Amino acid sequence: MAAVAVGVRWATIEHRQGREDHSEHLSDPGWEQIEEGILALDGKSRTIVGMMISPDPEQYMTISGRWGGRAKVEATPDNRQFFILLDATRADRKVLVYVGGQDVEFRENWLVPLDWALEAARHYFEAGELKSGLNWVRR
Repeated sequence: MAAVAVGVRWATIEHRQGREDHSEHLSDPGWEQIEEGILALDGKSRTIVGMMISPDPEQYMTISGRWGGRAKVEATPDNRQFFILLDATRADRKVLVYVGGQDVEFRENWLVPLDWALEAARHYFEAGELKSGLNWVRR
C-alpha cells in the first residue's frame, strides 16, 4: 500500500548537470518518489531533496547528501525556527561538503546515517511533523 502524505504538498528533487539545474518539482508527491530521491543522493549532482507542507508559513524539510553514507536533515515549522537531526556520536568540527552546486561547511555531527534520514523523512511525509525520539536540535 502506497504511503499517503498528511501534509506534504510539494517536493523538489535536485539534479544538476554542471551548472545547469534539472531539478524535478512535484505536486502531491508519493513516498516512493521521495524515497527514490533520497536514495539517489550522491553528494555531486544529486544533493538535495525537499518536502514542503505549506508556503505560508514556510513549513518544510530538506535532506541533503550523501557523503560517506551520511545525510543532513533539517526542518522548519515556520521558516524562523530550524531543527537539525544530530548524531551525537560524531565530532562537532566543520567538514566541507558539496551541496546545491557549491561547497558548504557543515558540522560533522549534522551528518547522520542514511537510515536515520529515511526514518525522519518518512515520518515527516506521513505525519507532517518531526519524529519524536530522534535527536533534533534547534539551530
